[in-house]
Amino acid sequence: MKTKIGVSLLGITAVMLISGCTHKAMDGTYKEGPLFAHWTKKYYPKIHTQAVKDKKVLEYAKSCFSAAEDKFDANVCNEDVLKRNPKFEGIENFDEWNDEVKKDVLETINKNMRYIDCMIAAKNISEMADKCDEPRDNITTTYLP
Repeated sequence: MKTKIGVSLLGITAVMLISGCTHKAMDGTYKEGPLFAHWTKKYYPKIHTQAVKDKKVLEYAKSCFSAAEDKFDANVCNEDVLKRNPKFEGIENFDEWNDEVKKDVLETINKNMRYIDCMIAAKNISEMADKCDEPRDNITTTYLP
């Protein structure tokens, strides 16, 4: 009975590795099967490049919103951010701008910057998927196809 279970587990593991699934090795690195290796080769350069661009936009946004003194300044920041990346989502004009709104906006930007930093640091698609938690209030580009 134990032999059948051991053989079954070995068979399942082999199928997962051959079919393209990724697993984390004992040394903490990711070993990609053929499918994930293909995705890394095909999509990783584009995703990485876009993440670097998005980081620059977020750095600008953080600077701009930090300096905004009223809703007019904040709305100019919105326009400038959307000019730099029209794909950013959930950006609307402000009806009000006060310390609480400013704090919330800067926190959203910081969460997104941590996500982008993780995407940039990842070495492949598997690391991006495993390590980088997309914030609930993601405003950046949607990366994975």
